[in-house]
Amino acid sequence: GNRNINLLVGKLGRMERVPAYVAQTCEGHETGRRGEAEGGAGGLPPLPAGLPFVYVDVPIPPYANMQSPVSAPVYIPWCPSDGGTGAVPTTPARQAVSSQIVRSRPEGLKQQLVGGPVPPVKAAGRAAAGGPMVDRAEEYTSTVAFYVNDREVVLENPDPRMTLNDYLRSTPGLKGTKRMCNQGGCGVCTVLLTGIDSTSESGVKTVSINSCLRPVATLDGMHVTTIEGIGSTSAGLDPVQQAMVDNSASQCGMCTPGFAMQMKGLLVNTPQPTQEQIESHFDGNICRCTGYRPILDSFQSFAVSEAVAGRVSEKPRHTGGHDGQCSSSKPSGGCQRDIEDLVLCDKMKASLGRKTPAGRRVLRGPRKILLRQTVTRADGTESVVQWAHPLTLDALVSLIQTYPDANKKYVVGNTSSGIYSDADVELYIDIRNIPDLQGSVANGTSLLVGAATAITDFIQLVESVVAADPDKGMSFAAVLPHLRRIASNQIRNVGSIAGNLMITQKHDDFPSDFMLVCMTLGATLTYQDPLAQSPSDRLTVPVENIYGLDMSNKIIISIQWPFRQANEYVSTYKVALRKQFAHAIVNAGFRVVLDPATLTVQGTPTIVFGGILPQTVHATATEQLLVGKVWGSEAMLAEACRSLQQELTPDEGPGRVMYRRSLMNAYMAKFYYTALEAVQPGSVPSSLLESITPYVRPISTGVSTYDEDPIDYKLPQFVPKVELPIQVTGEAVYHIDAPVPPDTLHCSVVQSTEGKATIASIDITAAEAAPGVERVIVGTDIPGLNRCDTVLGLSEEYWEPVLAVGKVSYVGQAVALVLADTLKQAEFARDLVKVTYTDIQQPIVTTEQAVDAESFFPIPSIGPVTKGDVDLGLSNATNVLSGRVEVPAQAHFPMETQTTIAIPEDDGDLTLHCSTQFTSMAQYLVAKILGINQNKINVKCKRIGGSYGCKITRTNQIAGLASLGTFLSGRACSLQLSLQTNMEMIGKRHPYLADYSVGFDDDGRVHTLKAVFYANGGFTVDGTDGTTTSLVMAVDNAYNFDNFYAEGICCQTNLACNTYMRAPGFFPAVFFAEQVMENVAQVLGMTPEDVKRRNFYRRGDVTPYDQTLSYWSLTEIWEKMRVECQFDKRLGEITAFNSRNRYVKRGISMVPMKYGVLLKGLPFGALVSILADGTIVVSHGGTEVGQGINTKVIQAVARGFNIDISLVRVACHQTLTTPNQTATGGSITSELCVQAVLTACKKLRMRIDPFKAVLHATNGRDPTWKEVVHLCVTSGVDMSATGHEFYAPSDKQPYTYNSYGVTCVEVRVDTLTGETEVLRTDVRFDCGTSLNPLVDMGQVQGSVAQGIGYYLTELLTFDDKGKVLSNDTWEYKPPLALDIAVDFRCHLEKNAPNERGILSSKASGEPPMCMMSAVFWAVQHAILSARKDNGFDPTQPLMMDVPATVDNIVAACGNYASLQQ
Repeated sequence: GNRNINLLVGKLGRMERVPAYVAQTCEGHETGRRGEAEGGAGGLPPLPAGLPFVYVDVPIPPYANMQSPVSAPVYIPWCPSDGGTGAVPTTPARQAVSSQIVRSRPEGLKQQLVGGPVPPVKAAGRAAAGGPMVDRAEEYTSTVAFYVNDREVVLENPDPRMTLNDYLRSTPGLKGTKRMCNQGGCGVCTVLLTGIDSTSESGVKTVSINSCLRPVATLDGMHVTTIEGIGSTSAGLDPVQQAMVDNSASQCGMCTPGFAMQMKGLLVNTPQPTQEQIESHFDGNICRCTGYRPILDSFQSFAVSEAVAGRVSEKPRHTGGHDGQCSSSKPSGGCQRDIEDLVLCDKMKASLGRKTPAGRRVLRGPRKILLRQTVTRADGTESVVQWAHPLTLDALVSLIQTYPDANKKYVVGNTSSGIYSDADVELYIDIRNIPDLQGSVANGTSLLVGAATAITDFIQLVESVVAADPDKGMSFAAVLPHLRRIASNQIRNVGSIAGNLMITQKHDDFPSDFMLVCMTLGATLTYQDPLAQSPSDRLTVPVENIYGLDMSNKIIISIQWPFRQANEYVSTYKVALRKQFAHAIVNAGFRVVLDPATLTVQGTPTIVFGGILPQTVHATATEQLLVGKVWGSEAMLAEACRSLQQELTPDEGPGRVMYRRSLMNAYMAKFYYTALEAVQPGSVPSSLLESITPYVRPISTGVSTYDEDPIDYKLPQFVPKVELPIQVTGEAVYHIDAPVPPDTLHCSVVQSTEGKATIASIDITAAEAAPGVERVIVGTDIPGLNRCDTVLGLSEEYWEPVLAVGKVSYVGQAVALVLADTLKQAEFARDLVKVTYTDIQQPIVTTEQAVDAESFFPIPSIGPVTKGDVDLGLSNATNVLSGRVEVPAQAHFPMETQTTIAIPEDDGDLTLHCSTQFTSMAQYLVAKILGINQNKINVKCKRIGGSYGCKITRTNQIAGLASLGTFLSGRACSLQLSLQTNMEMIGKRHPYLADYSVGFDDDGRVHTLKAVFYANGGFTVDGTDGTTTSLVMAVDNAYNFDNFYAEGICCQTNLACNTYMRAPGFFPAVFFAEQVMENVAQVLGMTPEDVKRRNFYRRGDVTPYDQTLSYWSLTEIWEKMRVECQFDKRLGEITAFNSRNRYVKRGISMVPMKYGVLLKGLPFGALVSILADGTIVVSHGGTEVGQGINTKVIQAVARGFNIDISLVRVACHQTLTTPNQTATGGSITSELCVQAVLTACKKLRMRIDPFKAVLHATNGRDPTWKEVVHLCVTSGVDMSATGHEFYAPSDKQPYTYNSYGVTCVEVRVDTLTGETEVLRTDVRFDCGTSLNPLVDMGQVQGSVAQGIGYYLTELLTFDDKGKVLSNDTWEYKPPLALDIAVDFRCHLEKNAPNERGILSSKASGEPPMCMMSAVFWAVQHAILSARKDNGFDPTQPLMMDVPATVDNIVAACGNYASLQQ
């Protein structure tokens, strides 16, 4: 242990001058005195000679099984800040601002408060060049040493561009930390980072970070904690992990480790968090499966009790046990100490691995580091990339002077690399540990903060300032909510305040919220120019001045904010596509000083806008206009708005021009009334108060109900999903985690840049000459069939090629495949492939363009499905309404992108580890592509990290490409698409356009519907015909039309082939049906709910597609929901609310659903094998995508043999074991596999039962299961059996059964900005007799959240060529935890057996999503109230675009017409 200490701290020296507060901190240790620390039993190791050090207890993050931060002794270099006395201010962090707050190394910062150019100062508490800090090591070191889960890692001269995620993912045993976006935008890569931090009161700081953004070069001396480090199934689960298991808070599991680590980070720093702290902590974590409710429920169990929104939460905190001992009787089998415990129990200590003395860890202070790597640039030239880590400002100045022309990047958190490429950077300079750039000082007039301060630290500092003096901090308090909306928690933790400013200075498309706040408050920054004539001089300028400066060789030292003046009022605003972690469309800041007596504007006010022009700007003309004006004048407001419109013209680049223009007026008005109400309470009309009062979201709650009596269920042992423990610990292995042979090649796809063109040539010469490249494959290299679709009857021009040959049909299409030793090398060489095009044509992108061009696939139209005489019905109708409605695409956005690993076996066999829902299809097509027999190929799929339909047919191309690489190279090949490539290359949910006419009577009876639907299939058919068939057979939804006509036409466009997605066909069908009912209700002035109820089917009715509704529970569910959710009462309250409020509106909507499920004709098999010890292994034909299929199969086996589920295991699905299966999808695979398993169990029971009877007769008692198995095995009984399910009911009904449900949603809409809050969601769903209600409830909740995303936030955009613009987390916005309903109530119908289903069950994962158009209609109802106030005819049908994004909402309200008013 002593040796490890000495290795870390090096040749350092005697302890000197320990200040009183440090000595007190160290009480009980032999370090609170002068001289060397003494070793010995219970003591400390000898303190090395050299630099002054102290040995203190500081909290560091818990590792395996640790439930709390641990107070651990740590060596910290002590450098007195007074130049020799050792006296340090002991001022608390929250002391009064007026008496001066001083935090860490204040010397240089205090001098800057004087103003003007500041002479250089010594690094606070350290000598300048030649002092101890510089001399601590004679030369820069090229070694980076850190700890991962308490294990030391030493890297010699690592690549400066290598991220922590790169390292973890390449290290065996550490793949629980996932990779998805590589932007810091999804949270799957979250880990904890602990290091010495002299700006914190403890001297050490632990933060959650995105490992995909963190260079390993920044980790020297630090500790990294991954999901493996906090708990495991062998050592025991951490309480965070156990809480997630207890609440079934994981489905596919890819996001789960990231959520667990993010929560662990909160508990390390805040052992007793409030509900608000917990709920707002996950703005950087995306979950696509669970709907967030179970995740939030898991983490809220750690919250302290508190009053929330007028009610008191009585939830107990989740501690996993309260006895203070390790209890193996707990469900986790691990350590169950309370989270506040500070002492490690023995079981915890045993799991920690190699440690420093006394079970403690050593953190080392920063060292000077210099790394050099030679790289090949895109032009083929070689250059050196360097990383430097200076520790003083003088050293930084010297570096800049030495390398003035180098393309430099100054690094603190490196968070900008998630958006902007570092490809051209030659010199990285890590400035995190330069004292002059750290710390803060607050006096009576201003707050000064070091430039390298993390945004989170700045926010905490501002909070302390506000708490210390609320009056002086009032302006800071006004901007705190805005600061908390900057990026995500993980990014704020490490991204610096100056770094944020520098991003917007360099990139016009980065709308910095921090710049907006700085400019609003009148902040200044101080910088130093090392290349100036006087390089030590410092200049102080307004922050916005950096827009006109070349900052490449300048150093921002600090930023300074003035405190609030008397009678000063400040507000800032931001609107984005999503409430959290989304860049601003427009942000705005206002500051004004008003004479309280006369309301006269004193001095020049501040009006700042971002997102209008490329840079954040002052509206200087409008600011001057308001000087001396009387604030209470409505005329002044109108004049200011007119001035803004004349002064600032939004640039066209970002789009949404009218919306951005309208926001200038909206924000000006909001601030005008906000300030007026602050000065003269009661002076603002009550109808406007809601629109100027910031909305504070209450803590969300959830209620889930289902039949809890086990007697009512067909399967025994009511259990959570069996994979939960290995998912929460990161032990679950996905295809991206699978071990590969050491010589595996990595693949990168060369994509087309044109949407419709002829390929003239593909030059692969430079790419094949690049380092590490094995070869480049083009379409003509394919030995078999260059085709990856299975649509029959189409000519070759409509086939989907594996690699394009001769022509390209969409931007992003695969043109070539690069194979290289590393992924980085493959991606580099990919960019060297030169594709030239001729005959470039204008692509067809939209459905409307395809209809106008009559670009249809040469396949018959779908349908028509008919009933009655629609032409006669329309001619006789009292009212006829015709229109066109369109629904857009939606990205599947799985957390595991398309992935295949192809491994060559002996005898020419090929094993594919493929993330696919359709293993048999992948096997079939790969055999065709390679020109070999199917029996040479084994496709394996253990689990999938999310899919929602995109891995049914879209995986075939990926499997084909990886297999080609292996077949042609003889080496294993791994192909995992990046998120951007995945978004560009893989199709989406089908967009649809419909032309319709509807006939109805004055009482709301809709008797005739005629509709023609146009499907945007992309460039090949794939599942377009099947999806459209589902649509035309479902567009009746719950409604009985006397006359009905529905036809579908499949259009060809120049987009990636669109494909199945959750509830394909049914999802748009329900929307179209509801659109009809909504429009009819608007024309007639009726409530939509009354129109819908009037047109319901009844039991025994026959649908247009000849389905007899012998079972019809929808009417009962509807009426139950209407009463249960108090719809009529709430509708009255909403109507009253809307009449009182001019710009903030509420809306409510109920949506019914009928969802047909077809089981017949879909083959699924299972192999059940009983082993000699009585355990059972099962292989079935489905794939686990998070829907809990393995859990239900295990339950079925337990039922089949009446044994405990612990004896049953599901093996990896593979085609050589269960061949010729159909795709997992449609929410029916679990049912069919359960039936197949029961069939196999029945066969085995017939063999086993006679032996059981013999044992009973012999022993006079019932034998145990193991006794029966033993006798059977020793008697030579075949203990394996297959089951094959090809469900085929005898009747001719189109669907096997229908699922029914009703959803009610209430929303709040700010019609000036378009911002929407989902206040409440009620779901009631007929799930039959659930095979596992815990699993099925999760499926419903996830489906609801995905529906909210589709209708509110998930906007897909394309350019004119068809290129996907929203191809990453920066632009595409799935919902986050605060986007779900504040109040979410979900109920599975009780006593609803399904006589036509398997074990009386029904599908659960897809149908509920169809009901979520309720959120869209609720928003529309709020808009209709605003339109009425704006003078629009309420009987004119509103056809609003989907999704209801902020700009679409404002446009629909009709606000643009009043821009000049």
